[in-house]
Amino acid sequence: MRRQKGKGLFPSKYGYSAWASLKFVAAGPRQIPSTQVAKKVEQQPGTAKPVSGPGVKAEKPEWKIGCWREYRWKRPGRSGIYTEKVIREDIFDGVPSYVTKKGRRQYFYTKDVLSDIGRISRGKVDVKRTPPRQLLSWPLEVGKEWGKPYLLERPTRETSNTVDKRLVVAKVEEVKVPAGTFKTFKIERYNSYSGDLTGEW
Repeated sequence: MRRQKGKGLFPSKYGYSAWASLKFVAAGPRQIPSTQVAKKVEQQPGTAKPVSGPGVKAEKPEWKIGCWREYRWKRPGRSGIYTEKVIREDIFDGVPSYVTKKGRRQYFYTKDVLSDIGRISRGKVDVKRTPPRQLLSWPLEVGKEWGKPYLLERPTRETSNTVDKRLVVAKVEEVKVPAGTFKTFKIERYNSYSGDLTGEW
């Protein structure tokens, strides 16, 4: 699809819709649900309505050099627009990866399942994840859950910590945003230690 300037959210040449909305939410301690919707929050910046979910699947997109996506993100007190482009293939920590560029930073995603493995900023590795963080699990379908602990290292800061999140495909929704109306998967993220709902996509 062609790029439309000044429209906010855009369809993506990656083969899947750009992120429709990102909202961080606060919730009290709870058990991580299995195929359940944890908490209703306002649908911003778009509006949403439920769509029949079972049987709907999304396969892993095929990335190629030159593919790009542009999207608007919003969180409390902050917002912006990102353009991310696949610029080359490379090896990161021994793993074949796609490299994307967003602003001045370069991001590395594993070629097998497009997991987030690391980042380079100002010519230096400033983020490394072991094992890679699996943002999406293919094929996407309602009820699917995934996530495992990974070591997050920030070499330039000389810090590291273990991150443990669970992700759940809660349902399928039709979301209206400035770029148009899209059928989307609603994905909820939980803190595996506390069970708190920490984000929705």
